[in-house]
Amino acid sequence: MRRQWKRVFGAVMCGVFAVGSLAGCSGKNQESALRNGIETIRGAKSYEVNMELNEDILLSYGDEGDMTVTRLLSDVRGIVFTDPVKVKIIDKSEATYRETNIVQEERYIQKEGDDYFLYTGEEDLWGKTRCGGLDEALEEAGMMMKDILPENLSRLKYTQKEDQEEAGIKYHVFEYSFSGGSLKELCERMGILPDQDEYRKNEEKYQKYVEDILNGAGTVTMTIWVDPDEERIYKIVCPLTDLLNTAYAAAEQDTIKESGGTGDKDEDNVDLEIKDCNLTIRYSNINSAEDFDIPEKVLKAEETKEESEE
Repeated sequence: MRRQWKRVFGAVMCGVFAVGSLAGCSGKNQESALRNGIETIRGAKSYEVNMELNEDILLSYGDEGDMTVTRLLSDVRGIVFTDPVKVKIIDKSEATYRETNIVQEERYIQKEGDDYFLYTGEEDLWGKTRCGGLDEALEEAGMMMKDILPENLSRLKYTQKEDQEEAGIKYHVFEYSFSGGSLKELCERMGILPDQDEYRKNEEKYQKYVEDILNGAGTVTMTIWVDPDEERIYKIVCPLTDLLNTAYAAAEQDTIKESGGTGDKDEDNVDLEIKDCNLTIRYSNINSAEDFDIPEKVLKAEETKEESEE
């Protein structure tokens, strides 16, 4: 689960490289602010992004229906510079079950000559991995080099919601709905769908898995808040409760069947439910992000050599 949300955040962080999918909007003033806001991010030399995710998980098991509730909070902050490329990620996660455990990690990506390097580790123990490109570096960091906004967003219907005010600023709000093919693309960009490579020997099984998720989830909404004065995207909000419940149910049945069970929750006495899950992404300091230097102790990390496969 933790790796999954790193991939989601990676998709968001890379919006500056791939976003621009709303260019098909008409010329209305409010839509122009949205288009210009995306173009601003697209051409930014630097920006900061913050992903906040909260998730309440209810797990029941056993003949007596024993239950545990775990609350997960994730606060991931990224500083992105595009020329030259360098990225700093501060990932703070909090899990509460009886007691609270907090984990904070830092990761860096930097282009050195023609190569991209990913730095991971903690304290004085760091590793350096050479990657074939930025896409690979982000993937190795548990991320995707794709924007969270699907390519076909400009062709999707949206609803102009009432303006919303936050911290004294009034924002235009656009709500998009995803279902069928557009929902599949959104799930792929978020890393919610399984890797198709894992199903190479059983394409039918993969398609059934995806179909179960899309049919079960129905429609997922995403709202985009735009500052009309500065013409910039302020935040993206996406409720994910129903979508993740559907994805977990499909994965759970698949796992139970593979382990010899029936996939029937009543018989196998396992039930996992997401009680609440919301994803919020905020952009700030576009073209004025706080500069940073990768610590010397990180840069001194020895490159990890891949072992040859026999």
